[in-house]
Amino acid sequence: MFNGPHFQEWFKEKLQPSLPRKSVIILDRATYHRVPKEQLMPSLMKKQELQEWLQNQGISYNEDWLKPLLVKEMRRHIDETPIIEIIANKAGHKVLFLPVHHPELNPIELVWAVVKNECGRLLKKGTKFGDVKSRLEDSFVNIKQSTIEGIYQKILAFEEKYWESDLELDSLTISAD
Repeated sequence: MFNGPHFQEWFKEKLQPSLPRKSVIILDRATYHRVPKEQLMPSLMKKQELQEWLQNQGISYNEDWLKPLLVKEMRRHIDETPIIEIIANKAGHKVLFLPVHHPELNPIELVWAVVKNECGRLLKKGTKFGDVKSRLEDSFVNIKQSTIEGIYQKILAFEEKYWESDLELDSLTISAD
């Protein structure tokens, strides 16, 4: 199962060393991409634990505050910066996260669909994992430049459509004033 620690290890040991200086890394919002530096869950903490955390951070609060207000105050001060973003920044890279619920703007989703389809045509019942891995790697290597260009053009068309919709919405908002 892929998780935060596995992704972070792969990121540090495999991806980062192969990147050019000052790269921009675009990631989707998979939970393992966005594991925060501080992994705290204030709503699951007891009132006393919340008070102790705030006190240890030098954050003032009133003794008569109820738990919901303590939780709100703690959330204002938790560093939710993803670990991956911290790692990348230290190496001089920048991480950008794709918008929520827009796989059509994510080129890897479209490339992955092409690769899975190609690989899937070759699979038979009883195929061993090593064979699947080999076929996946072959499918990635054999993806055509024209396919990549087509995916890029498709994403540009979606972006243009969203920009036009946004401008249209702005014009409606302005004329309503």
